[in-house]
Amino acid sequence: MASDLPPPPPVPSDDPAGAETGSVVEDRSNTVPGMPAAPAPPASARPTGAAIVRALHASKVYGSGDTEVRALDDVSVEFAGGRFTAIMGPSGSGKSTLMHCLAGLDTLTSGHVYLGDVDLGSLSDKELTIMRRERIGFVFQSFNLIPTLTASENITLPIDLAVPRSTARGSTP
Repeated sequence: MASDLPPPPPVPSDDPAGAETGSVVEDRSNTVPGMPAAPAPPASARPTGAAIVRALHASKVYGSGDTEVRALDDVSVEFAGGRFTAIMGPSGSGKSTLMHCLAGLDTLTSGHVYLGDVDLGSLSDKELTIMRRERIGFVFQSFNLIPTLTASENITLPIDLAVPRSTARGSTP
């Protein structure tokens, strides 16, 4: 299922000197408003593939009225495969909310998140669970380990849950 939506709009560079030279000043397509952008990587390090995950006009609002908090406000960002990206910003700037929405752990108030060409907002809870289990890896700040399992068992738990019991490691069919 191919997306008919255009790629997110580029964020204009605020470095006019670099723009005059015709060189790439900064790749700000992976920045979130209010968060500093990293310098552009050398051309040899730039990804050549399509975005593996992207958010288009993503907004997330908690509460309402006087208690409303806008954690994400019309954020468009994409991440290409084969690249490490750091999301940095002050406490409360929406970093964790963005990551949770990109991974399908939380839903947007408005906008879209695509994993490849799949709109996560169009998936049922069951489909979203399968998508997360099969296509997304998580490393949480608090690790979320199960204390009764060994380190090895914690690492292999997702794959053990993903395959039918009859074909799980160590089982005979």
